[in-house]
Amino acid sequence: MSFYSISSRLELLRLLTDSEICSPTRRWSLCDTEESLEDALSTTLSGCKLLALDCEGDNLGRPGGTLSIICIRELLPSSSSSSSSSSDSSTTLLIDVLAFTRDSESPKRFFSAIVESGSVQKIVFDGRMDFCAFFYEYGVRMQNAIDIQLAAERTGSELEAQWIP
Repeated sequence: MSFYSISSRLELLRLLTDSEICSPTRRWSLCDTEESLEDALSTTLSGCKLLALDCEGDNLGRPGGTLSIICIRELLPSSSSSSSSSSDSSTTLLIDVLAFTRDSESPKRFFSAIVESGSVQKIVFDGRMDFCAFFYEYGVRMQNAIDIQLAAERTGSELEAQWIP
């Protein structure tokens, strides 16, 4: 999928959800400019301790592959971002990585503040290619991540060993 088609589809999604068709309580944001990503870092993600993270891209994590979208959902919002920690106050961020140049400062700050942070717990599902994309494309090592696919596999093996003679 080309840069144009991803960005245009995300823009269409933003226009549709900003319209009267969708509920005014939508809790997601598209970060496709330096300003929108900086705003997300200083508000939504400021103080966030637990989030779900998923990456999408063309041949993600493989040689010649491209990280295109990072989707983040705060699972435990910071006390400063809302007065309640209910799931209704959580926000989902779609980060259009292709909208930024390699020299952009905001993605670098995002990688440092969130992806490499040991104080922010990241939950992923089958994060192998996500980890590879961050490392090989950006030199970023994801810290403090739990892959729930691996956790489920380990738990299943332990239960199986416990119940099967």
